[in-house]
Amino acid sequence: MKNPPPRFIGWLLFALMWAGSVQAGYTINGDGTVTDNVTDLTWDRCAWGQSGADCLTGSASTHTWSQALGVAVTANSQNGGVGYKNHNDWRLPSRTELVSLVNYAASNPAIDATFPATPTSWFWSSTILEVVPAYAWLVASMMGSPSPTSSPTTTTFVSCVADSLLPLLTDSPPRYHLPPKQPPAPWGRSWPPPPPSPRRISPA
Repeated sequence: MKNPPPRFIGWLLFALMWAGSVQAGYTINGDGTVTDNVTDLTWDRCAWGQSGADCLTGSASTHTWSQALGVAVTANSQNGGVGYKNHNDWRLPSRTELVSLVNYAASNPAIDATFPATPTSWFWSSTILEVVPAYAWLVASMMGSPSPTSSPTTTTFVSCVADSLLPLLTDSPPRYHLPPKQPPAPWGRSWPPPPPSPRRISPA
């Protein structure tokens, strides 16, 4: 039996390494946070109000939009300024950042099991509705679809994100180009890893 050609072996090793990196889409950190290996964002593993290794302690709380913005302020001031879960750079995520968590291979909620006990409902984003700046965008965890809120006094859930070195997923001015959205990948993520240097364009 002939040995396989070196080129075939090289491609096989590459495929195996690629598959391994895909499966490792998230890194669960020891402080109750999760790092997304695609976007380099660090997320609270639980919705605000939940705690514990499986997010089963307590219950996720609902907030108006202004209250949701204040959740990050509260989180950053905890533990004498050290911050909630050892981070003091928490903020309300943008609409695009929330959508980056969507796993189209799942539903109710459409999110990876890395985030346990996620409420099947809407989550606030920091992104305002441009035509009505008093209103903001929501993202549904049920199927991952974004929608503008009908009222800023709507109460719903909050998930906090810590700042990333790459402002790739900012969707309020100044804006950045995102990689073109692809059909759902086999593992359910919505787009490939970001380029190292997002190209800034003029504010709308």
